[in-house]
Amino acid sequence: MRALLVALGTLGVLLVGAVPASADPPVTTGDRITDTAGALGADRSRVQSALDQAQHHGITIWVVLVPGFDAPDGTDWAAATAAQSKLPNSDMLFALDVTHGSYQWWIGDSFPLPDTDVDGVLTSQVDPFLGTRPAADVVVALANGLTPGNSTFLGGPAQQSPWSGTTTALVGGILVVTLGGAHLLSRRGTTAPTPQ
Repeated sequence: MRALLVALGTLGVLLVGAVPASADPPVTTGDRITDTAGALGADRSRVQSALDQAQHHGITIWVVLVPGFDAPDGTDWAAATAAQSKLPNSDMLFALDVTHGSYQWWIGDSFPLPDTDVDGVLTSQVDPFLGTRPAADVVVALANGLTPGNSTFLGGPAQQSPWSGTTTALVGGILVVTLGGAHLLSRRGTTAPTPQ
């Protein structure tokens, strides 16, 4: 009887350990960071700073971190959350399932960047961090990747020449005159052969 109780207790522990982490249905977010999974901790301010930097450049990102996506089959969790939260059409929602390292995203019709650019940033900047880096690093990578002038994917602003167009033209003219004069002097210094 005692052995049976021990076996049942062990089975109970195994079953509890096998229960998947809870998942959240689409949420209504009133803040640009919603972390029901408690994944950010002390890194929340770092994430907020990255989101503020993106917003300063016209890119508004709402971030939701949950232990899982709980929605009926065929439901776009991120889109449902954006609609439920009445997010502006110029904004983006990034939802991260911190348990499985997966994400969903939604952008409004007036978002400043095209879908292809957003997808490119997610693929190049965010995907490599999934499952290997903390949630805060994933979100910061996204915010930095979508910030114009700060993104290695989108490219920074065009480099300005340290000289003005007038200065460049003047230097170019001097160079041409100098090279031309040197060429003439070299020809002038050559004597014709004396006829025999």
